[in-house]
Amino acid sequence: MINVFPAVGRLLAAGVCSWLLLWPAVALAHERRDVGKYQFVVGWAGEPAFEGEKNGISLRILVRDSNEPVSGAEQTLKAEVLFGTQRKEVPLRAVFQQPGMYAGDLVPTKEGDYRFRFFGAIDGAEVNQTFDSADKMFNGVESIRAIQFPAAESPVATAPPVPAAAANSGAALAGLQSAAQAAQSAAASAQTLAIVGAVLGGLGLLLGGVAMLRNRPAAA
Repeated sequence: MINVFPAVGRLLAAGVCSWLLLWPAVALAHERRDVGKYQFVVGWAGEPAFEGEKNGISLRILVRDSNEPVSGAEQTLKAEVLFGTQRKEVPLRAVFQQPGMYAGDLVPTKEGDYRFRFFGAIDGAEVNQTFDSADKMFNGVESIRAIQFPAAESPVATAPPVPAAAANSGAALAGLQSAAQAAQSAAASAQTLAIVGAVLGGLGLLLGGVAMLRNRPAAA
């Protein structure tokens, strides 16, 4: 009788190994593409990607026919991120203890679709490939508001700060106004004293005239 269990065991082991090799592409929304004799697996390092949160490019390079990881590509391969008309080159680095895995650190600041472009060479073979999240092969960046809790409060409106020059001018104007008011008060006081003096002087002259008239017949 032929024992089929060893053969079945080998098939199961091969299936498990294959699943483990493909797991990063299955677990994450990454695009898998043949590039010459290589295969690129591209997406975000963290899924889902949110605006304002640290993330980055995730790139895995394998030999297409053997699924062997390709090491050392960060030395000759470059990457850039594109959003609309803006672009930024992002240095690639090898991921520690994960052969064939590369990352480019990035903090996406806006929600929407992003493009990852890889250019340069791998072992002398030229590379110029662009991966676009608009193709729905990997996800774009989502708004952070969807997972914020509790709801962020609206900022209280405050008056804009007064420039120093304007503040100094205001202080000088206030000083001038105070001086003018003081001068007006002093002028009003002097005018009042002058009126009182004139009235008292007039009364004095009147009383003196009355006294002279009363004394004149007595003298006669």
